Amino acid sequence: MTAQLNARGDVAVLIPAAGSGLRLGPGAPKALRPLAGEPLLVHAVRRVASAPSVRMIVVAAPAAEVDAVRVLLEPIAPVVVVPGGAERQDSVAAMLAAVPAETEIVLVHDAARALTPPDLVESVAAAVRSGHPAVIPVLPVVDTIKEIGPGETVLGTVDRSVLRSVQTPQGFRHAVLAAAHGLGPLTHPGDAPPAGRADDAGPAARADDAGPAARAEGAGPTGRADAGLAARADDAGPDGGAGGGGRVSHTDDAGMVEKAGTPVVCVPGSDLAMKITRPLDLVIAEALLRVA
Repeated sequence: MTAQLNARGDVAVLIPAAGSGLRLGPGAPKALRPLAGEPLLVHAVRRVASAPSVRMIVVAAPAAEVDAVRVLLEPIAPVVVVPGGAERQDSVAAMLAAVPAETEIVLVHDAARALTPPDLVESVAAAVRSGHPAVIPVLPVVDTIKEIGPGETVLGTVDRSVLRSVQTPQGFRHAVLAAAHGLGPLTHPGDAPPAGRADDAGPAARADDAGPAARAEGAGPTGRADAGLAARADDAGPDGGAGGGGRVSHTDDAGMVEKAGTPVVCVPGSDLAMKITRPLDLVIAEALLRVA
């Protein structure tokens, strides 16, 4: 049965699904890989569509797969499908352009987080609705984290109490996300980075599979700038590649918003919002589906 979205809702959800997902091995684009007989994207859209505040869902698909993805999702929920861009941020910008200006809250969600519960969608949206311009769901880091240098030499142990693994959906005021993508002016208070701060400086809220996430600003365990834990793109592909042409490539939208000087607030994430990136993740996700 096709889900009916809330026509009175105030949330649009953008799902970039054009990435190749090389770490899952060769084959179809990552978002179209099967999980328990259905593509990851279908699972993700079904759960997002169950969130009561969602008014609109936009998916960025590989250009050659737009029609096929539209047909795939038609029985699941009313979805707008647009061609994805060369990089993830291009795909998000293309999807954002399809969202009416009056839709006040925009969430960006990974198709690979196919089991994300609807209540996490609502939790992030509620935090944005309460006045925060940008919100990310996070989990505490449970492993011991080491900073390493040349030759895989350990430089020190990172204080994991100030680290968080970042998940999606990430939520934003529409105008804030549009400004970060260069689609509109900054409208939040303090629309320029603080004086004296380098343009790229500040805390990094990196995607959870790109290393330690949401690192506190300042020195690492050795007392120097935290350059040893640089963020990397999720997958080298159309939806998450390493930037080209000298442009900075961001692994998540919160990183782009941070760069504009906008505060980003954390809310508790969910273990079910795990990112399905490697073959073992598919096995774990299928087991979770059986017991859920």
